[in-house]
Amino acid sequence: MMDKIKNTERKDIKRLSKEYTVRFILLLCGLILMTNCATYFKKSADKEVYKIIKQKGKKVEGMPSKFDIEQESKISFQDTSTTIVLSLIDAIETGVENSRDYQSQKEKLYSQGLSLTSARHQFAPIFSSTLSGELKREGNIDSLTGNRSNIDTLTGDISFGIKKMLATGADLSLAITTNLFRYVGVPDPAKSGKSVITGSLVQPILKGFGPKVALENLTQSERDMIYAIRNYVRFRRSFSVDIAKSYYDILRQKDQLNNAWNNYQNLRRARERSELMSQAGRLADFELDQTKQDEFRAYDRWVRAKQSYENMLDRFKITLGIPTDILMELDPNEMKKFSQKGIVSSTIGLDEATSAALANRLDLKNTQEKFEDAKRKVSVAKNALLPKLDFIFNYNNSTQFPNKPLKFGDELDSYSGGADLELPLDKKADRNAYRQSLINLNVSRRSLSEAVDRTKLDVRNALRFLDQAEKTYQIQKNSLTLAERRVESTSLLQQAGRASTRDILDAQESLLVAQNAVTSALVDHFNARLDLSLAMETLKIDDNGLWMEESKIESGK
Repeated sequence: MMDKIKNTERKDIKRLSKEYTVRFILLLCGLILMTNCATYFKKSADKEVYKIIKQKGKKVEGMPSKFDIEQESKISFQDTSTTIVLSLIDAIETGVENSRDYQSQKEKLYSQGLSLTSARHQFAPIFSSTLSGELKREGNIDSLTGNRSNIDTLTGDISFGIKKMLATGADLSLAITTNLFRYVGVPDPAKSGKSVITGSLVQPILKGFGPKVALENLTQSERDMIYAIRNYVRFRRSFSVDIAKSYYDILRQKDQLNNAWNNYQNLRRARERSELMSQAGRLADFELDQTKQDEFRAYDRWVRAKQSYENMLDRFKITLGIPTDILMELDPNEMKKFSQKGIVSSTIGLDEATSAALANRLDLKNTQEKFEDAKRKVSVAKNALLPKLDFIFNYNNSTQFPNKPLKFGDELDSYSGGADLELPLDKKADRNAYRQSLINLNVSRRSLSEAVDRTKLDVRNALRFLDQAEKTYQIQKNSLTLAERRVESTSLLQQAGRASTRDILDAQESLLVAQNAVTSALVDHFNARLDLSLAMETLKIDDNGLWMEESKIESGK
């Protein structure tokens, strides 16, 4: 008896061991399959979205030929002991590669591409399939012998279907289902199978009829993709302009920092001369105190300028996506070349600049086409006010031979056709949607009018600032020449005893102000030129984010 129990236990343990081994293998295979599927689906999504962006991007001038949302920096930010020196080109390329805002804009465009794939998928053949099975054991007692026996049955369902939305608004579906039945565990197992084919077509006649209504969501998604690409292209231009403006603003602050330091050194030497003159009895004590006060004020100005420069540099690092603890400097040669080059006088007129802006501005094109969207949506909402009348056609066929589940015959074919009419007893939701579409149309019309006016205003302001910056630069250049001459002459007059200490201090202060003003006017003029090119949408950006043909930055062509 004990041997039988032990044998039974061994069999149970062996059976459980096999069972859990099989489960573990199936679980492991499932995990591997899921991992591979995730990688496959990611690659599949990338392939489809990148294809859409490439195709749609050809319709928008300025869209880069290559687009990828994977962010890989060419600069290593691990070393915090070495100072990185960035030229303007380096700064723009670094921002393109590392900027968080830039990456968000790329992901936003990619997400719009995903939305378009979903909208297109609604009109593609959609396949579905299910597989189910059940093994069932039922106990049975023989009425004559009283013996108990088990009857095992295996049942299964296999179904496959396909659905398709048509441009007419119709829904077409076709499905095949096979039911399997089999006795197992008996000397003469019986088995049977039966299949059913069903098909249906639902075609709207009034509400929801026609491509204009049925394809509205897809149409809007296609247009939204173009809008997103235009926004991305304009962002790239704005981003490059903002980086360049920030770059030269920092160099301007660095120049003012250097000017403040030189001014402090000049006043320190002036204080030393004043001390010698005071000791010789040639200078009153209050004049010496004036010199000392101005020296202290100059040093404080330098400290403040240094703090402002460092703060601007750190904020610029964040803009570029660089850690703030990285040592970074801007190339000082950029400002030297910038100053030597001077300014380029503007030759474009208001009418030419305005015409270029109205023809080129991508944000204005989006607003114009969104007005067309609003008009189209009024027609769609108007269609929804119609009664719902659908023509319906159904088809059904099933097999009649138990062991031949895929042998269909014409004898069991069945067809049916009819119509469903929904009486328009409650149309309040459709009424409200239609009225709202009319309001949205008026809102879109006003938005377009305002967008045109703002585009014109952007051009007018940019031209005003450009003209002002050009005149200011010439004035400050002349002022700097006078300030330098004044410092030189007052120094000679002081040595001859014909100029006071206050004259020297005022001349030195005027020189500092003139030096800073010249640099500011030069940078302001450059920024105004960039703003004008952005207002006219004539700035051409290459794949690396750098603008091309700088000498033609204001050309309306």
